[in-house]
Amino acid sequence: MKTTTLIALIAGMALSVSHASAAFITFDNRADFVAALGSTLIDDNVNQFSGLELDFENSSVNTVTPGPTLGGFDVSHSGDESITQFVDGNNLNTGAIGSTPVTIQLIIDQNGAPGLFGNTNNLSDTGSISITTPGITAFGFDTFILNDGGSGALLGPEDGADFIVNAGAMSQTFTPAANQPFFGVISTGDDLTSIDLVITSGAAAGGFEIIAMDNFIGGTAIPEPTSLALLGLGSLALIRRRRRAVITA
Repeated sequence: MKTTTLIALIAGMALSVSHASAAFITFDNRADFVAALGSTLIDDNVNQFSGLELDFENSSVNTVTPGPTLGGFDVSHSGDESITQFVDGNNLNTGAIGSTPVTIQLIIDQNGAPGLFGNTNNLSDTGSISITTPGITAFGFDTFILNDGGSGALLGPEDGADFIVNAGAMSQTFTPAANQPFFGVISTGDDLTSIDLVITSGAAAGGFEIIAMDNFIGGTAIPEPTSLALLGLGSLALIRRRRRAVITA
């Protein structure tokens, strides 16, 4: 088979793989997620907020001053709750589930539920992680329930919480598995832009949940089949150029 034919064939395969593989891959285990990382660009345990209670209701962490900021990403909250803040984990007994002392706490209720602190607008709340570092295709964090609106300290379907992952034009909703201590996602297409956390089910106690997040990590994933195919295409092109050089000589 001629080199030009091989190049055209692999180019077609690469495009085919690219269209077929543009999707999200999720992880509920930190070790598996870390093993899939090619490089780490974000690594933040939020301990820079130790001793602080930083309220970012209807705003974002990195816009609240004075105070530290998050490295390479931001967390915001919108809705009708009146308190959303960093909380010292030592006061919340989170050590039992392996968290470092400081966590990001989000109080989130579903549409139609009154605010936990008396607001009667009955608006739904959304917690959003905005990824501000360019080139991030993999992002994850530890997560757990503080008010036990479901059946345990770890997230599960009974808590009524969903993660909405966004990357370019792609958007997909994921419901945590039972007793899920970690949520990680890899985009095989565009860079990740945000992850939203919402409450969609009345299974949550009183229509709300208090969800904490910690130990954020993000970066690039180990090259997927599309990249490997394109690498092969580049190698064939190099071989072809070398053959031409030999013939010319």
